[in-house]
Amino acid sequence: MNTGQYNAFRRQTTSITLLKLSINLVRIIGSVFLISFGTACAFFWHPQSQFVGGSWESFPGSVTSSQQYFYLLESRFETRKASLVPGSQATDTRDHQSIIHQYQRKPAPEQGRELLKATGQQWHFKGQIQPGTLWVLHELFAFVEIMPDGHSRILAFKMDPQAGGLLKDPLIRHQPAVADAYSLSAESSGNWLSVIEPQAKDQLQIHLYATHNPPGQVHGSQAFRIQWPGGGLPANQWSDSGGLPQLYLRADRQVWQISPYDPQLKRAAIFPRCFEWGPGNSLVSVNGERVLVTPDSNGTELTLAKENIGPFARDNSLEGLMIADPALLGEACP
Repeated sequence: MNTGQYNAFRRQTTSITLLKLSINLVRIIGSVFLISFGTACAFFWHPQSQFVGGSWESFPGSVTSSQQYFYLLESRFETRKASLVPGSQATDTRDHQSIIHQYQRKPAPEQGRELLKATGQQWHFKGQIQPGTLWVLHELFAFVEIMPDGHSRILAFKMDPQAGGLLKDPLIRHQPAVADAYSLSAESSGNWLSVIEPQAKDQLQIHLYATHNPPGQVHGSQAFRIQWPGGGLPANQWSDSGGLPQLYLRADRQVWQISPYDPQLKRAAIFPRCFEWGPGNSLVSVNGERVLVTPDSNGTELTLAKENIGPFARDNSLEGLMIADPALLGEACP
């Protein structure tokens, strides 16, 4: 090989080497770009939507299951990663909205399944409703809002389909003195909402809020402190089976009662068999049917599961739900 041929060979080899280096460099830059882009995308805000539970509507008196509407709670928000640490699941959220969807029974079962179908009626709330706290009473929504600072407050709104489905000015706004140290309960007619908070040792602060014009001569909203022999925060349940609404407080096998019409704590001679009938059990209809909150892809239908749970009424007005024997407390309750 003469000198000219050798120099040509070297130039060709150098060109090939430089080409390979360029290709590898492009690949490296591309990989770095993709990783950086993917990491950057993780820190962009992304919209999220979740169905987070629901509640059957509670009515004054006994009703049939065909008269009940079901209300599904949807939570919408934006989220992004909050940490660069590999494997970290920490996220930030913002712009919380809550949507309450109304459902009713379909006229006939389909393929052996009973379904609930969306009516198209919705109520929008510009905030975060805490899952598991939605009460749907007669023309009333009550729930716990998680505020941006992490604290919570209790709100109650009248249903107003004429207002564009927006929940605007609350009827009731209550800020608990201590977060997560309170109990929210509601009378089935929707006339009364109660908030119970522990105070000093063996004392309770009871707030009774009138959501409609209650019958008889009674103040619209009341707050009073009572001596509580049971200790701690009691299980509680409303009942109007005796004609006037009574709030029952339970500690173990002992039950007391108090009323907006007689705010004196006294031992109860008869009392509800089942306590804490609230949002935690409100997926069960008065006929003992449980809703499976697994909406179809567009959220227009829900499935009803048949379970031998009831029947039960939210106001404990059905025969056998008011008892006098403390040994029967909690028996056959959902």
